[in-house]
Amino acid sequence: RMGHQLVATDAVTPNAIVCYTPAMPPGFIRIGVADGAEDGIPDNMDMGKGAWFLFQPPAVTMAANPYVGEPGGGALVTVTGYELVSFEPEGMLCHFGGDEPTTAYLISSVLARCESSAHAEGAVELELSATGPIQGLEYASFEYISSPRPVALDPPAGPSEGGARLVLTLAGAEHWTTGSGTQGTSAQFGTIWPLSIRSLGGGGVELFAPARTPSIAPLLITTDLSSSSPAFTGLKYNSYGLDSEVTVLATYPERSISSGGSLVDVTIAKRGEADEGVPRFCHFGLHATPAQFVNSWEVCLSGEHAYLPALNTTISGSVYEGPIDTLTTSSEINITSRYAQWISSSSAPTTAETAAWFAELRRGGQCAGFTTVRCIAPAQGAGWTQVTVGDPHTPPSGTGGVPFEYLAAPVLFLSQPADGGIGGGSVARITGSHLHGAEACWSGSDVVDAHVVSSSLTYCETPGARMPGQFALGLGADSPPAGDAVLAFTYKEDFIPLSLTPTGGSNSGGVLVTITVHPDSIHAQASDSLCHIGTIGVRARANAMGYECVTPASVGFTASVALSLNGADRTPESNILSFAYRPDPVTLSASVTSFVSSGGAELFIEGSIPRGVYEDIFCIFNGDYSAPATVIDVEEVCVGGSNWNAAAGQSANRCLGSAIVRCIAPALPSGAVSLSLAAIPSDSFTPYLLSPLPGAEIFVLPAPHVAFVEPAYASTSGGDVIHLKGKHMKVDSIDVVVGSAPESALVRVVSSAVASIELPAHIEGSAVIIPRINGQLAENSVSSNMPQIEYVSPSHVVGATPMDGSE
Repeated sequence: RMGHQLVATDAVTPNAIVCYTPAMPPGFIRIGVADGAEDGIPDNMDMGKGAWFLFQPPAVTMAANPYVGEPGGGALVTVTGYELVSFEPEGMLCHFGGDEPTTAYLISSVLARCESSAHAEGAVELELSATGPIQGLEYASFEYISSPRPVALDPPAGPSEGGARLVLTLAGAEHWTTGSGTQGTSAQFGTIWPLSIRSLGGGGVELFAPARTPSIAPLLITTDLSSSSPAFTGLKYNSYGLDSEVTVLATYPERSISSGGSLVDVTIAKRGEADEGVPRFCHFGLHATPAQFVNSWEVCLSGEHAYLPALNTTISGSVYEGPIDTLTTSSEINITSRYAQWISSSSAPTTAETAAWFAELRRGGQCAGFTTVRCIAPAQGAGWTQVTVGDPHTPPSGTGGVPFEYLAAPVLFLSQPADGGIGGGSVARITGSHLHGAEACWSGSDVVDAHVVSSSLTYCETPGARMPGQFALGLGADSPPAGDAVLAFTYKEDFIPLSLTPTGGSNSGGVLVTITVHPDSIHAQASDSLCHIGTIGVRARANAMGYECVTPASVGFTASVALSLNGADRTPESNILSFAYRPDPVTLSASVTSFVSSGGAELFIEGSIPRGVYEDIFCIFNGDYSAPATVIDVEEVCVGGSNWNAAAGQSANRCLGSAIVRCIAPALPSGAVSLSLAAIPSDSFTPYLLSPLPGAEIFVLPAPHVAFVEPAYASTSGGDVIHLKGKHMKVDSIDVVVGSAPESALVRVVSSAVASIELPAHIEGSAVIIPRINGQLAENSVSSNMPQIEYVSPSHVVGATPMDGSE
């Protein structure tokens, strides 16, 4: 029962019922429970029973001020309308579009204040409701707009009395023209807002700093005319007292990396030579670090055209000699000191007179005082800041300082090599980014100079280590680097080479050399081993004795040999490890043009052989087979002295000639083969080499093979013709040795499988048939499987029976 109306219940529980309110005029009514679904209210029912319930008119929203705000929310918006009444605590809600509503602060029935919620840029409907859901009929418009973001302020400091003209650069206001409206944007100076701004065009605006107590205040931009912006979105402005300025003249160095830690000498203008009144802190921007007194000194000038020079111009001949910055040279300037002014004078003053003279110069403003303090640069983001001095409890003035650059901290990617010997001396090639600000290389606690090539490449020579192991290798300044500025570098035992085998070889290269190492050297863990032969580096591999590599081609000279275990460092070069290059023997001609494949042929080769290698000559067949050779004869003509053409650069004796070399051919496959001479040292591990120079071409013939003979018997007196049957017999210069006959028998070749000979005389018995080519016997010529012929005594006819017969 709601007033005079009955409403059906929607849900019933033992302790409660649920009903929906009908439409009713504004006002209070009683809500009770009816006995049934009667039409209307019985006349005798007591209307005074039940709970009071208010039908309230819906809130009407008319306007919002301000009507714009930041997308991040937080703007205080004053809403005007009517029926802005709620009888429940925090019952009035503010709806910004479809976002979660916020609670409204009711000022009166026609005025309320809402705090905007976070929302994307754009216009939304702002409506107030006291009953939860919104009507969607009467609402105000509210627009979310991103305000321009301050990115630069000039100057960053000014007197606390205010009035300083400030130029503020805004990101997002580049489209503003000079003198144009700022679209409801204003400045916020600490807690003072709004402050009017004027567009200068191109994103710049100007404003005037208000007066305030000396402090650091945030300077922000907001589009909300009724509330402030978060301080973290603005820039810092330093309001200082005029009596707090101290002039900083120079810093050394003028930059540091952003990780900080650099020792910075700050020189200020200060009279006197004592440490009294020295600033106790250095300010790097807004960061303060303790200052340590270094020294103080004075420079006094006299003369008609004397003036005080700028700092860091060289003053010679005075007590202080050092660089001072930009002094205009003039022969009329007389820079003097207590010593230089009077040392050349015959009437040099006493100590008291000198003190009085300096006091007069000071009174005349002809003395400049300097004081240097030393500070540690704190960590800051990359960019420019200002170095000032003062008290830690007083904000830096922002004036009277000098610029100081923070470079981005180095980020290291790779060190090549990544390991080296504990003796040091490894040149580490470090790649990365932002390396141009590095001043020193740190290896553990040891510091060496960094050689910066570019922002992405730096070289460091590693110091020695006390023991093998992994150390931190990094780039920094005066303090140890950390984080991305550090790489791992492994120190290993130093490599100790002992000998090189062989010590010489061909100009054409290809000689396998072995570097024998000390047993205590740890070489199995080499990451990138190289042999450096002269100026050429070739890959090396570990073996049981040390390392081995193959020599590259080069001209005839003795090359130093060194080994690198990390691809960069080399073992010390010495005469012990050297390789003598020498010319290759030249093959001129061979005594034969063919021989049988079974080997054993005696060859005589004429060639040009370098001096000193007569004992190391080999015959090389096709580069796959070798046979030792012996020099049996040498003919040589040497030219030198007065008969030599010195103008042509031939200042030393030269010898030309040839040698005769003998070798025995090994068994070879049949076919054409190349024959060349090669010098292979006796201590070489390379069995043979293919000479790069052309050699003689020789044909290797298959050895003739006789399977059987027909007939198998012959007369001891000789003259019988027999047929040889086998293979490979159709060759030139073939003959046959029959048993122990002193002369060979000529062969009439019918085909490669059939030949015939006329047998020589031979003693009675078996005789072996052995074929030859060019007088050379096959290796198996005495084998038992060679065919044999049986020699028998010739027949003698002594008579016939019968003596006659039929015609």
